[in-house]
Amino acid sequence: MGVLFFMTKMYGILFFSVLVIIGLVGCGTNEKPLEEAKLTEAEAEQTKEENTFARWTSEEVFDAFLQADVELGSTYEMTPEDFGMTPMVSKQAHRILIPSLGEEPGGRLFIFDNQQDLDLTKSYYDDLGTSSALLFSWTIVRDNVLLQINGNMPEEQMLIYEQALYEMEK
Repeated sequence: MGVLFFMTKMYGILFFSVLVIIGLVGCGTNEKPLEEAKLTEAEAEQTKEENTFARWTSEEVFDAFLQADVELGSTYEMTPEDFGMTPMVSKQAHRILIPSLGEEPGGRLFIFDNQQDLDLTKSYYDDLGTSSALLFSWTIVRDNVLLQINGNMPEEQMLIYEQALYEMEK
């Protein structure tokens, strides 16, 4: 009987301990640490910025070019090889071939989610042009759109693309 009493008491203590542990775990908090909460707020702010910043799509830009009757050869979505050293931070990216500039030259159309990525890519092309006249290209920005055109295009012709970009309407 002493052994049975001892075993019952042990099981009682074990059962009580399990209940206490379950209770403590159940009373735990679901609150995120302060740093994690701040990160979440920053992510929410960035998402809000992206939603208000992303105004135009590449399709809308191409439609504007067609309406303005600017020279536009074939276009295609850029691959990693097309980016080369250019930062791959855009939401959409297309190569634009412009027949009057030759078989390969043309430009690139980038659509961005945020201003920082647009500025980074524009700076890349502008810095290339200041490092060497051979690497100069035109860069035109409207809202979330960056149009980069081969620097061999005469300025008068580039201004037609710029005008088409600025006359786009929703």
